[in-house]
Amino acid sequence: MKLLAVFFVSFILVACDSKVIWEDESYEVNWIDQENNLTLSRKLKDHSSTIGRVDAKVVAIGSNDNFVVAKREDPLSKELLYYYLSKKEDTDFLNKKEIVKGPFSEADYLTLKNELKLPDFSKSFE
Repeated sequence: MKLLAVFFVSFILVACDSKVIWEDESYEVNWIDQENNLTLSRKLKDHSSTIGRVDAKVVAIGSNDNFVVAKREDPLSKELLYYYLSKKEDTDFLNKKEIVKGPFSEADYLTLKNELKLPDFSKSFE
């Protein structure tokens, strides 16, 4: 019985793998369980957990002092969608619908990029 319990706990620990692959201040791109399951999250002030900002599959990310930008591939349609959020307006108490702007088409995003001085994508995960 003890052997079965040890095997079960070992399996759970191995099956729940995760990794942070990009960080900027309170923001990170990470995956849980599958390396192609990249999401953008915000670390909570106590750094004990994160809150989601952009769902999988994030394929590119960028940031500057004011904004974080993300390009996401919709898992079903494979369409590329664009998002941004204001670092200065983001808090631990906002959900993603309250702080994240998007999704935008590439054309609309490029217009916003020029108007708001959004950063370039500095890291690609494609």
